[in-house]
Amino acid sequence: MLRLIPPYGAIFTFYLKNNYTTLKQQRKNQERAAVRANKNIEFPTWEGLKAEDLSETPSILLMIKDSEGNLIRTIRGANRAGFQRFNWDLRYSGGASRGRFGGSGPMAAPGDYSATLYKMMDNELIQLSESQRFTILPLGLTTLPAPDAQVKLEFLQNTGKLQRVMMGTLQYVQNKLQELGDIKNAVMNSSNVDVNILKQIQQLELQLQELRLAMIGDETRSNRGEFVAPSIMDRVRDAMSSGNNSAPVTETHKHNVEIASKAFENIYNQVKKLDIEDIAKLHQSLKTNQIKWSPNGALPEWTK
Repeated sequence: MLRLIPPYGAIFTFYLKNNYTTLKQQRKNQERAAVRANKNIEFPTWEGLKAEDLSETPSILLMIKDSEGNLIRTIRGANRAGFQRFNWDLRYSGGASRGRFGGSGPMAAPGDYSATLYKMMDNELIQLSESQRFTILPLGLTTLPAPDAQVKLEFLQNTGKLQRVMMGTLQYVQNKLQELGDIKNAVMNSSNVDVNILKQIQQLELQLQELRLAMIGDETRSNRGEFVAPSIMDRVRDAMSSGNNSAPVTETHKHNVEIASKAFENIYNQVKKLDIEDIAKLHQSLKTNQIKWSPNGALPEWTK
């Protein structure tokens, strides 16, 4: 006999009398109604069709808040008539989220929470239900008391903030390296190849690569199977992994975050200096030498 195991976490049941339709679906419904009534179907205007093309599909959202009213998680539900269910895995939203409304953050501590149903339609967030309060209770299967669970939650939230800034900084460095490659191509393809600008680019590339490696670790050795010390990204990732169990935060986790935070502060300041001073100087050199290039995703300059 097949037995279905319910998903882990809190389950919320809601009922929709009707699903919420797009502008196109509304028009189709009106056209079907006209056919049944033996009436003429009016051809939609171009403005109406354009509005249909630009409109978003309505979404059903469940928003979870803590006892202080802070939004900690948003979950997408099914937009269809009838009874539906949400499942919250008791996790906060995380930096490395799974999907648009995913959660890979720390586990919620025992305490009081609330859930409210909303619909997102025509770029408006509309509340559909009153807030329903509920309580997360410990099962008593662990040795971690509620006060320690709150301490662990705060540790993971603070570490998660650090991780998000580190990931954003690493992405920025990688974007700048790609940008420098594009600038180099523009310089090489211009009628005025300035060797000094190429030297500027090379120096910036080396500095950014050093900063990237300072965050992710020694690739030269690790790619050849040699042992390397944990990078600051590794240390923070290891600390965040403590959220996958109910054990208290260890001194090793705290020490890893302390080391990573101190090292990252220096890296972040160097990246910021490169952005404000050195990369700005390179852009000025390009402008002075009338070397045209368009940053990835930026609007190119044009004069008639």
